[in-house]
Amino acid sequence: MDAAKRFILLILALETAYISVVFAEELRVYQEPEVNATVGNRTRLGCAFNTSSGQVGIGSFKWYRVRSDGKRSEVSNETHPAGVVTSREFRTNKDASLYLLHPHTYDSGVYYCEVELLSAGRRTGNGTVLAVYQRSKENQDSGSSAHGFDPALLPWIIRLSCLFVFFAVVSLCLFQAKQVERLHEMQKELAKAHRSRRHRRSLH
Repeated sequence: MDAAKRFILLILALETAYISVVFAEELRVYQEPEVNATVGNRTRLGCAFNTSSGQVGIGSFKWYRVRSDGKRSEVSNETHPAGVVTSREFRTNKDASLYLLHPHTYDSGVYYCEVELLSAGRRTGNGTVLAVYQRSKENQDSGSSAHGFDPALLPWIIRLSCLFVFFAVVSLCLFQAKQVERLHEMQKELAKAHRSRRHRRSLH
């Protein structure tokens, strides 16, 4: 057997040994079976993983959504323009969670977390059923009261405004009346002083 054939056999043997060692480590992926969300509220789809050795090493994760028609699509900011964030604690906490920033009712469906590690291969979780519901009228009213204007306060605001205007007008009228009265008193004093001077001149 020549050197070239021996080299090829050696490479194949090394690859076989590497694959047997690499994929001997078991990878397990855990997902929340069901998540309920409300339209517009940030929602977390939890996903955690572990290996038989407890080591993570080099790896990555993705999320996929399977629609009712069976079509599978990767979840990203392109498929969800309202915003998608993935966990930054992949290696530190073995966290592969997904966050939908502003979910809508049409985001309801089954979501699958796929984790891939160089030391353990690729594994997909059992799936998470996401149900997104519209906000109830009570929640909408409480939300508008907490974050905006409460329409129930409008009649009171109008009454207070009318009272404020009334007292402002009354105060202005009283102020003007006092000014006019003061002006009349000054005119009287001037007239009295003028008559007094004329009287003194007539005596001289």
